[in-house]
Amino acid sequence: RPGKRVLDATLGLAADAAISSYAVGKAGTVVGLEASPLLYFAVSYGLKNYVAEDADLTAALRRIQPVQALAEDYLAQCAPDSFDVVYFDPMFRHPVNGAKGMEALRPLSYEEALSAETLQLALKAAPRVVIKERSEYILREYGCEKFIGGKYSRIKYGIIKR
Repeated sequence: RPGKRVLDATLGLAADAAISSYAVGKAGTVVGLEASPLLYFAVSYGLKNYVAEDADLTAALRRIQPVQALAEDYLAQCAPDSFDVVYFDPMFRHPVNGAKGMEALRPLSYEEALSAETLQLALKAAPRVVIKERSEYILREYGCEKFIGGKYSRIKYGIIKR
């Protein structure tokens, strides 16, 4: 919602951060963490320089604040309630079949699984954590109790509330 503070703890190519930035608007904040220095460099450049056909989308991209850091390191430094939501998309843990375009990024990606400690740090930084995954089973392992995603969707969102 407009004005909310979002931490995308797994920035990647910033697609989810772009949607968040568009949704929170000028009054909101989106910080995106990227663990891979090379991916961070490329995506940071794109966020500053890419011009979309839609001026509102371009503005949303410019508002994203990219940070090169491991999520657990950044979250350890956050004051309680620094954000309204922390978002994770550990997208390379279980690749989506048919996403061949993403294979070139695999060697650059940070492949460590999301840890229980990182989730606890996220719940200190925000009252809500959202995790995007391919499997509801994995989301349950993380402690999610609420799920969003269609019955036939390959993508599921799990929510953990403090």
